[in-house]
Amino acid sequence: MVVTFETIRNIQRSEKENKSLTKLQEDIFAEISEYLKRKSERKEDFLEVENIKNIIKDIVDRREHKIVEMAIMYVRSGVIPKNMTKEEEEFFSSLVKIIKEFRDSYYSTIISGSIKKEEIIEKPEEPEKTVIQILEDIPEFVFGNKT
Repeated sequence: MVVTFETIRNIQRSEKENKSLTKLQEDIFAEISEYLKRKSERKEDFLEVENIKNIIKDIVDRREHKIVEMAIMYVRSGVIPKNMTKEEEEFFSSLVKIIKEFRDSYYSTIISGSIKKEEIIEKPEEPEKTVIQILEDIPEFVFGNKT
């Protein structure tokens, strides 16, 4: 697949329009990276390169958000998600592990009655502040010896 600016915009558009992850070519991000590298070498493409970077950030942010939601759904229901890249699958697995560990320990703590109300520590009262207004000119003064 030849990556172009339009290819990247189409991925972004698809991620915006769909609640699920868009099916991507396995090595698409490597190809996008190469495309961006080639574009970056040309000074006249500076604005396009900046636009591409912003679009890529948006795509990654949207996919990341969807993966976090899918990890929670997987822990709750066991529904296996689709259309993740290898890197995203690793991220997903890490999230699932963390969510399961949190739920297990938090649930156990609640059931066993080990959660206690946090003690409220009273803050000492701050001293009242005094505002001083100078009504007359003060003669100039110098701190320390000036020789």
